[in-house]
Amino acid sequence: AEVAQTQIKKFVDEQRLNLPQNYSAGNAIKQLQLKIQDDEKLLACTQASLLKVMIDSAVLGLNISKNQFYVIPYGNKAQVSISYLGKVAIAKRIDPTIDDIIGRPVKKGEEFDFEDLDNGYSKIIKHKRTLESMNTKEYIGGYATILYNDGKEPKSLIMTYDRIKESWKMSTAKPIDNEGNVKAGSVHDKFADDMIVKTCISAICKGIISKSDDRDLF
Repeated sequence: AEVAQTQIKKFVDEQRLNLPQNYSAGNAIKQLQLKIQDDEKLLACTQASLLKVMIDSAVLGLNISKNQFYVIPYGNKAQVSISYLGKVAIAKRIDPTIDDIIGRPVKKGEEFDFEDLDNGYSKIIKHKRTLESMNTKEYIGGYATILYNDGKEPKSLIMTYDRIKESWKMSTAKPIDNEGNVKAGSVHDKFADDMIVKTCISAICKGIISKSDDRDLF
């Protein structure tokens, strides 16, 4: 942890790194260190990979105690896996006019109307849920919406349920079976609403982050 903090301080002093406002790299690294100490699999990872995780998470301005990222062991090497909350934090840092990013699942029987915008996003015209639809798992899709604090109109990214399940196939949890169905009892089955929201929010953040030139960091 001390090595990571020294390296980060060196980056900042040399003006090679701008840490986000109200972000304490020291506290974030300490909390990460405590997480690592409680995980036998992470303790078995190389010191070099754990050091890289500490530096990478600080450069991104993320805090593990806020569930903004996870540390995943791949063999004997640890890597940062950014959660949807972390992606929202990065997106808001890239574009300070973003007030919030929200998501909703869409189910069969709900009134859902939208129109496409010229920028590749969509405008949600209407989404009316019912108590009956909220109590079912008959999904047809989901969407994430960016809300702005400067008067700009919200914009949304809509995903069909098939597209959402395709993204789930890449999950290390393997929640999709060979027939393309969600495995019964999996997290994606038990908490499908939440997982759809997380997937849609991650997708809309990806578009913001991938277009960034890292000016907010370096």
